[in-house]
Amino acid sequence: MRDAVRQLLATPHSWTARFTVAVLAALVSTGLSVLFEPWVGGHFFVVPLSGVILSALYGGVGAGLTTTVLNVAGFVLLPYSPVAGTRPPLTEDFLRALVFAVVAALLSWVGAALRDSYRRNEQARLEAEHARLEVERTSAARGAADEARRVADARLIEVLERMSDASFALDGEWRFLYVNREGERVMGFPRESLVGRRLWDVFPAVVGSAFERYYRQAIETQQPAEFVEFYPPFQAWFEVRVFPVQDGISVFFRDVTAPRRAQQSLRESEARFRSLVLAIAQVVWTTSAAGLIEEDSASWRTFTGQTFEEMKGHGWLNALRPDDRARTASLWQEALARRGLYEVEYRMRRPDGTYTPVLARAAPVLNADGSIREWMGTNTDITARKQAEAQLRGYAERLEALHAIDRAILQAVSLQDLARTALCFLRRLIGCEEASLLIAEPGEEVSRWTVSAEAPETLRQEHPRSAGDAPPRGLPHFLELPLTLGGGRRGALRLASTREGSFDAMATQVAEEVAAQVAIAVEQGRLRRELESHAGVLEEQVAARTAELQEANAQLEAFSYSVSHDLRAPLRGIDGFLRLVEEDVAGTLSERGRGYLARVRAAAGRMGQLIDDLLKLSRLSRAPLERGDVDVSSLAASVADELRARDPTRVVEVGIAPGLRARADSRLLRVAFENLLGNAWKFTARRETGHIQVGKFDGAFFVRDDGAGFDMAYSGKLFAPFQRLHDAAEYPGTGIGLATVQRIVRRHGGRLWTEAAVDQGATFYFTLGDSP
Repeated sequence: MRDAVRQLLATPHSWTARFTVAVLAALVSTGLSVLFEPWVGGHFFVVPLSGVILSALYGGVGAGLTTTVLNVAGFVLLPYSPVAGTRPPLTEDFLRALVFAVVAALLSWVGAALRDSYRRNEQARLEAEHARLEVERTSAARGAADEARRVADARLIEVLERMSDASFALDGEWRFLYVNREGERVMGFPRESLVGRRLWDVFPAVVGSAFERYYRQAIETQQPAEFVEFYPPFQAWFEVRVFPVQDGISVFFRDVTAPRRAQQSLRESEARFRSLVLAIAQVVWTTSAAGLIEEDSASWRTFTGQTFEEMKGHGWLNALRPDDRARTASLWQEALARRGLYEVEYRMRRPDGTYTPVLARAAPVLNADGSIREWMGTNTDITARKQAEAQLRGYAERLEALHAIDRAILQAVSLQDLARTALCFLRRLIGCEEASLLIAEPGEEVSRWTVSAEAPETLRQEHPRSAGDAPPRGLPHFLELPLTLGGGRRGALRLASTREGSFDAMATQVAEEVAAQVAIAVEQGRLRRELESHAGVLEEQVAARTAELQEANAQLEAFSYSVSHDLRAPLRGIDGFLRLVEEDVAGTLSERGRGYLARVRAAAGRMGQLIDDLLKLSRLSRAPLERGDVDVSSLAASVADELRARDPTRVVEVGIAPGLRARADSRLLRVAFENLLGNAWKFTARRETGHIQVGKFDGAFFVRDDGAGFDMAYSGKLFAPFQRLHDAAEYPGTGIGLATVQRIVRRHGGRLWTEAAVDQGATFYFTLGDSP
């Protein structure tokens, strides 16, 4: 029912439908009023009013008023109807009709207003429903849009993170909203520390720069901006693109320092190349890939006098000397075919008609695909080089001639051979008519050897009155060089010529070199003759010295024999008789007498030891030296073991460096170590624990101990035979040991020296000549 009423009130109807409903409502309501008149009495208009309301609700005010008019007519005519009766209308009927009309009109207006209000409410409800549905649809669309935006933002951030350009976003307050990974790397700040901070606070150098100007321009004009600018704090050029967004900007930038510098270098290189082409004295030209001149060359035109029309194509060949053209063209075509370097020498015609030697070089300029774009070449004037080469050839020829003169001079046997060789070579080399060599002896005896152009291979010897004779007639120009000779002799080399300027700087230099060689050869000859004259005397002196040496060796042998036999026999007798005396009368002697007897026997023993040491020292000088590879470490260890065996009660630490080797006579080297280690063992006797070290330092072997030592002021006496620096009662010995070591070291071509201090030990160093 509610939906029917809602449909009735909300649905718009046509005029015909509304009129029809109004008529039907009036008829129905009038009929019902007549039907219920007996029961409703004077209230019969209640039913027609329902029709009016229904018409008004259905058709509005017009329909309601139509129904009202029809009902009023019915009220007036009803009394005359067959149903109601035939009485005439009464005044009260008119009053009732008037009241009905007023009420019905009001109800029509109310019904129409109710209808319009309901329609408006329904329309509002429908609009609200539509709006609710639209809101729901919009909300769903907005959710989808938000999701799409979130996905797009994620993809955008991923793209920004992957892109090679640095990027950041700023809001309207110039605060960082986002910085990508590359921007973090380039700007040198963590992204977390940048977000929320103002651009000017982080990078104050941007204030007042082109960066700030373009950023503000993009926001003010809402137009993108693109620029390249240098940022001093980073010392780098940046290519920047600025895009305005809602309440801020997005900035993309990249470091273009390297390509910009490369471009700058390229521009500078091109400028330098252009300046170089204009400044150099060479001729610079270019050709097409096919080798044809297609571009003008101002330097070519200036050098040759050709016009551009004359040099185009292969016309440049006409600027070459005719006999050079075919060879040059062939080499040019060969270079084009092999796509390689072109280099050739030829002679180019100058504007005055003369020809100049030049060196032409060219190389292909390649495209990126390896094809030839063009050929670039230069022509260099090599006149100076050719002249230098000619001079060098002349120098080489002169040098070769001088070497030949040197060899010939040194091979000359006599003074005549020397003069012939030197003068013939020198005259030909310099090109003079005459060359002379003058030698003046101490007694003013002068000899002159001459070679002239008339007889170039004939040596003419003369004896002028003095060395100052003038040159021959007809040869006014001459060069005279003195010779530096010894033995009171004087000499000179004289060259003569008819041509002025024959003796220039080069000729003078050559003559001086030959004069020096001649002087050396003359002196060598003199010294050779003197040496030959003294050779006999020297041989006699050597023979005499050899005989004296042999006699000394024989006397030494005889002395050694006497020492070993004649002196030792009496000592043995003395010792034997003393022993007999000690055995026979020892009991009758006083304590002092027995002491005297013991001292005499000890002195005899020391005398025997001295004789043995002298014999050993003598044998060292006469025994042959037999070098071999000696394991010094092993030899020293063997000697130390013998010392321990002879004196087992001593506590001595002996340190021997491993791997010590030498080229020496093993027998003599053992004697040296027996004496050096024996001394070290002896002079550490007062130490509770003695220390001895054997090693090598700076190429020298050494034996070091921490014993009694000695004063270095007396080291000069240390190596003399029988010289001692300590009391024999404290440290027994004959004083011959170190003299023996020194003689062994000298026989090996080495040196022996020592370093010591009193009570701080001693170190003995020695070398063995060429021993490694």
